[in-house]
Amino acid sequence: MTATELVKTLAGHGVTLQPKPGGRLSATGSPAIVANYREAIAANKPALLAILAGRNDEARRQGQNHPGGGQAVTVHTPAGVALTVEARDPAHAEQLRAWNPRPAPAPKAGPVRCHDCRHATPTGHPALIDCAANVPAPGACGPVRWWADDYHHCQAFTPCTEETTE
Repeated sequence: MTATELVKTLAGHGVTLQPKPGGRLSATGSPAIVANYREAIAANKPALLAILAGRNDEARRQGQNHPGGGQAVTVHTPAGVALTVEARDPAHAEQLRAWNPRPAPAPKAGPVRCHDCRHATPTGHPALIDCAANVPAPGACGPVRWWADDYHHCQAFTPCTEETTE
């Protein structure tokens, strides 16, 4: 029996094989069925590990569930950098996608400080500001609350202008 046939046969009996660190395999399902196929699993172990590693890589690329327990989700930072993160469950995956589902357009300016923008609205904290343009913040301070002196790329940045009267 080939490794591919063995994986299909075990799956048909409700047995799931998962690769573990150190080149080990874990078989979950009926102990009696696992015992019946133990020799075949041991004989095909290198091929089984290769098959399972390939399935995990493909599942991650497609955003499907994989043996890590979660779902691979691609999100984008406000600067447009793509990150692949693991969601705990489908609801968490949807939440991650909703935060920033697609790359941001090219910034209007290089890295800027909120402190220098006319959209900066003071808060009760001396180093935090709220963005009146409702640009979502990546931190845990609040949905539009930014550190005033941190540099970042911003589509809504509008420089402050000082008006002088003479």
